[in-house]
Amino acid sequence: MKTWQETDDVKARWRQMGGTSLHGTLAEFAAFVAAEGEKWGRVIRQEGLQMDLS
Repeated sequence: MKTWQETDDVKARWRQMGGTSLHGTLAEFAAFVAAEGEKWGRVIRQEGLQMDLS
């Protein structure tokens, strides 16, 4: 999978979609998800944002 993600075609498609291909271990992914949750949770709490359920 990593080799496929590093092909020029796949990298170009990720750029076209505004993203980037990331790869690593399951532990690295878990750490990334936890860090993102903490980062964006802090922004949500600081700004007092709430979900509109209507």
